[in-house]
Amino acid sequence: MLCTHNPRENYLRRAVEALRAQTLSRDHWELLIMDNASNPAIETLINITWHQNARILAEPELGKNVALSRGITHSTGKLIVIVDDDNLLDPDYLTNALEVYEDYPFLGAFGGSVEGEFEVDPPSSITPYLEALAIRRILGDQWSNARTWSEATPFGAGMCVRREVAELYFERVQSDKIRFALGRRGASLGAGEDTDMAWTSFSLNKGTGCFARPRLTHLISKDRLTESYLERLYTGLAYADVILAHRNANGSKNYNDTVWNTVRYWRHYIKASPFGRKIMRARRSGQKMAREALVKGLPPPAADI
Repeated sequence: MLCTHNPRENYLRRAVEALRAQTLSRDHWELLIMDNASNPAIETLINITWHQNARILAEPELGKNVALSRGITHSTGKLIVIVDDDNLLDPDYLTNALEVYEDYPFLGAFGGSVEGEFEVDPPSSITPYLEALAIRRILGDQWSNARTWSEATPFGAGMCVRREVAELYFERVQSDKIRFALGRRGASLGAGEDTDMAWTSFSLNKGTGCFARPRLTHLISKDRLTESYLERLYTGLAYADVILAHRNANGSKNYNDTVWNTVRYWRHYIKASPFGRKIMRARRSGQKMAREALVKGLPPPAADI
């Protein structure tokens, strides 16, 4: 399933061509492209007649989770592979994903190794923070059943989810406005819906994993390689971190920083680089926004993230 909203046209076409080049027989997989309120409509940009079981579904309501939810409903496969419009799957990605699915039945969600292809060279100031752009080379297979972020937590790019996990996730978040609003909504830099979905595996006594075999390339445009973009991105990531921590702690109402957390924050702040301090402030802003959302019981406007 490929979800897209107002994509960069050449990136989208490359992503679709990478799907066309998959070595797995097309008899074994379907292609759903979720057009999330794009203008112009995606059907005017690409040709998918090369796949006998491909569809473009238009979803007018803005939001990554909205598009994913509809995609899950209309898909039929036992394994759902989530692809973004700037992801180039290696030709054997689907073949390897199916093998992992069959060889590791105790995993509910898993991902692969993600390399970055940059339109311009990243500035040295942001290089330590590139993992936030969903770039992570996996050198050794690993998995976990710990409900915490780790190297076994898959990124949304190329994430593979068992159908029963995806269906349980969306059953749960439909009644939770704050969780359902996680993820991108138009130009917002919301995040966290992928981690939330992956961690749903634990409720079905399954774990998560990351594997070296499935590989993809994440296309990174120059506008995403700026300090201001990374600041906004870290605000969204921090917001999601607090929401997920709260939801996975069974609704604790303690949103205040402890004295020790405050002291530790300022110790790190003093030692950080100038851009590192900007990232710390961005994260603090996202955390504050999340605590306010939890108190109000409503997510903030998408424009705020």
